Amino acid sequence: MIKICLINLGCAKNLVDSEAILALFDNDPRFLITTNETEADILILNTCAFIFDAENESFETIKNLEKLNKKLAVLGCLVEKYKDSLKKKFKKVDVFIGFKDFIHLPDILSNLMNEKIDRTYTVFNRIKDDPNSIYLKISEGCNHTCGYCIIPKLRGNYYSYPLNDLVSYAKKVVSEGVKDINVIAQDTTYYGKDFNDKTNLSTLLKKIDEIEGIEFIRVLYLYPSEVDDELIETIKNSKHIVPYFDLPIQHASTKILKLMNRADTYESLLDLVNKIKVKIPLAILRCTLIVGYPYEEDEDIEILKEFLLKTKFNHIGCFTYSNEKLAKAHSFPQIDAEIKLKRKDEIMEIAKSISYETNKEMIGKTYRGMIIDSENESTYLLRSSFNAPDDIDGNIYMKTNKEHKLGDIVKFKITDAYVYDLYSEEID
Repeated sequence: MIKICLINLGCAKNLVDSEAILALFDNDPRFLITTNETEADILILNTCAFIFDAENESFETIKNLEKLNKKLAVLGCLVEKYKDSLKKKFKKVDVFIGFKDFIHLPDILSNLMNEKIDRTYTVFNRIKDDPNSIYLKISEGCNHTCGYCIIPKLRGNYYSYPLNDLVSYAKKVVSEGVKDINVIAQDTTYYGKDFNDKTNLSTLLKKIDEIEGIEFIRVLYLYPSEVDDELIETIKNSKHIVPYFDLPIQHASTKILKLMNRADTYESLLDLVNKIKVKIPLAILRCTLIVGYPYEEDEDIEILKEFLLKTKFNHIGCFTYSNEKLAKAHSFPQIDAEIKLKRKDEIMEIAKSISYETNKEMIGKTYRGMIIDSENESTYLLRSSFNAPDDIDGNIYMKTNKEHKLGDIVKFKITDAYVYDLYSEEID
């Protein structure tokens, strides 16, 4: 029996790929999955190469794994980005595998160990790290041409996974105990547009919302210009979709958005946020921002600050622009690294004050949530409409006299608030 160990790098979308990869080996008598790198016969590394830091982490991890003198398979974004040049750089790696060959991985690794090839696989099987919560990846690739992004070059054009396959998989995992489904893609709002049959994200969400036994549905990576009235109404009128809007707006200056090749403007983003808040007053909003993009000036940062103070997103993440060689903005004049960091610090100071303000406004309000961990005998960690499962949004702590297990659904009232975290008590 071949012992395999998978190491995952990168974001939640990469994690979904890794779960699907592990599922290819599930119940295969040729393989045994282990989390111990030293006892494995074959190491599998799923890489990320979205920005320089992620790319560098992938390179360093390969170097470290080569030192273990094991059979080594390297997968994912780094392979798609550099292809044949990796073979010259890392001579101890046994095989480099792109996205299209993921499905054949068991047979490829079996060949490495001279084992017999004798089975086929399905892409929607997954190994679940969390028995109560999953990410549901609904598509691959991206059709947008944002100036800072290389995802289309790494993962190709957008294609939606079949509607019935996604719904069937969701039913399957819910029947196995999953209560919390998090819908992800490079752009979830584009879902179904390549089908040409009027299927869209709302179509999918309505079908998942009907599944008996599900408790929470959360949608991530909503491309702002494609969040329409139908989607907002679908979330508002659903039984299980939490009013959580993850909007990677990237900036608020119309000038910078145009240079980024984004479809939004300052006004369109402001209108969208106001519309969501009017239709769903309890909505939680999250955004990600990029500062230090080429041609950005102090005036653009002031516009962004003004926008954030007007919109008051609950969760704000900010990154400095990373100059990727394959991105359209690579040839633009670059901003000094110290200026980038200074602007990021300025934005994050405002983000902290907004987070504290919006958190305090939640004191006294009641919510439903799921137990995801325990701090001690009387304090539990929760996930609710307030926070996604990627450890970015802060924590909700709940005091109670009752004993709970992971996955229990509880009702709680916010009693205190800090910059990022909320404190609560259980109520009947």
